[in-house]
Amino acid sequence: MITLSARHAGVTLGLAGLLLSCATRAPGGAGPAADAAVHGTGWSIVPSPNPSRSAGNTLVQVSAGSATNAWAVGYSGGVGSFRTMIQRWNGSRWTVTRSPSPSSADNVLFGVDTLSRTDAWAVGYDLHVTPTALYHQALTEHWNGHTWRAVPAVHAGTQDNDLFGVTALSPTNVWAVGNENIGHFRFRPLVEHWTGAAWHLVPVPSPPLAGFGAGLGGVAAISPRDIWAVGNYDTGTGTGTGTRFQPLIEHWNGARWSLVPAPTAGSAQLSQVSMLTPSDGWAVGSRGAAPHIQALIEHWDGHRWTAAASPVIKGSSLNGVLALSPHLAWAVGSYSPRSGVNRTLIEQWNGRAWTVTPSPNNSRSSELLGIAGTQQQLWAVGDSLTSSLILRH
Repeated sequence: MITLSARHAGVTLGLAGLLLSCATRAPGGAGPAADAAVHGTGWSIVPSPNPSRSAGNTLVQVSAGSATNAWAVGYSGGVGSFRTMIQRWNGSRWTVTRSPSPSSADNVLFGVDTLSRTDAWAVGYDLHVTPTALYHQALTEHWNGHTWRAVPAVHAGTQDNDLFGVTALSPTNVWAVGNENIGHFRFRPLVEHWTGAAWHLVPVPSPPLAGFGAGLGGVAAISPRDIWAVGNYDTGTGTGTGTRFQPLIEHWNGARWSLVPAPTAGSAQLSQVSMLTPSDGWAVGSRGAAPHIQALIEHWDGHRWTAAASPVIKGSSLNGVLALSPHLAWAVGSYSPRSGVNRTLIEQWNGRAWTVTPSPNNSRSSELLGIAGTQQQLWAVGDSLTSSLILRH
């Protein structure tokens, strides 16, 4: 099966996971700015628990409902026995909250969003095991103010279903995106919609399916009639050093999903999107191929998506983005100054340009995968080798 990265061996994913593997561990290059002293930058490491003491602990996404209520989700454990991991911030510390792991094998969470103290959603997959087959089932979990419980998702087709992102507009309007294996590890985009009583499959267009196909990794809503999802698709052309993957951007107008053109210079992939207004949004990912991967930032101005100028840091990628105002946005990820070493990467938009903000690391190999919060309090999550990593600004 396809693995997320050498750092996350055993977490088997669909197309989005394959493409995120390029983003979560970018080889080669250097980024001296991100290794500067962190004193005075506002970012600091906050202690976070690690449920697994003998294997790995990774936080993939975070959602902040208020200064005293935030959730971070991911997974912990070893190959073949991953368990969902959900941590909660209560205003003073992060603690692990019990969460369902329906499978006796792997259970992983990739996305989370908060509506209120009594309403939050997390999505991912669990590995369904039968005597004759193994396949991923879309996993959705809901917080009701007291406990997290698994809520049955719709299974598209007969093979793997993975969910990577979720956005909640109301208790009766929640969207989750990912990909579906249609056979021989070729994927197509997957969108599910919660209407208050059940999850439903929603038709979503796809580019021509070549190679590994297409998938969606991130989703953000402005309103019930204005929702964006981003991901990647395989062009079926090129080699390891040429054009192969292209950004996939889709838009919901309240009636249907449609494909929206994205900048396509060279090979490129998108992992996450954040929308401020109908005419102001950001998407991040990476462009190029190993060993020349470079962080990618794209901007929506209400009419079209364009590639934005950003710091050139070889071996870098961005996994999370957060738009807070026309003059403030943040993006997080990692870069690799040398083989086997990852460093956290944080970039900031000031209304005129993207610049690198020095960020702390907890070990010789650290990465950031998600970001959330407000102008008063920001959270970024990821991992440092086998330990979860949480930064606060």
